Amino acid sequence: MPPLLEKSQSTRLNDLIAAREKELAKITRYRQGIYEDWKDGEISQSDYRQMRDDYNRQEAAIQMVLENLKTERDETANGIDLENPFLTAFRKHENIGELTREVLIDLVDHIKVFGNGDISVRFKFSDEYRRIAEYIEANELKAAI
Repeated sequence: MPPLLEKSQSTRLNDLIAAREKELAKITRYRQGIYEDWKDGEISQSDYRQMRDDYNRQEAAIQMVLENLKTERDETANGIDLENPFLTAFRKHENIGELTREVLIDLVDHIKVFGNGDISVRFKFSDEYRRIAEYIEANELKAAI
């Protein structure tokens, strides 16, 4: 049996968007249901308001997540721009022989040194690197098929 291929980034994002839209539709149905329950006298007005406010908060949070996912999907669909700041910095510093101040300024966001001696390095372009790597992998898989 051939190894399972991982989903491309855009497919994964589309799946997440579909799941959030389904969740949003469910919340809308629930909010309509509590309105009917209130009108039928099955719940009090204060319970209705409390539940309505809770559903409104959930809906706003999901809307924000959806907006972010759609933005990320659009960026992924646009592919890789050769003028991307990450690629420019990467090309400028390819085959680094030694760590210099200029390399640190261009590529490292921040460094944390903990009391126990551990060190954490956050790179400026870690998200862009992940996105580019996934784009390349997805296109290599398409070319192989």
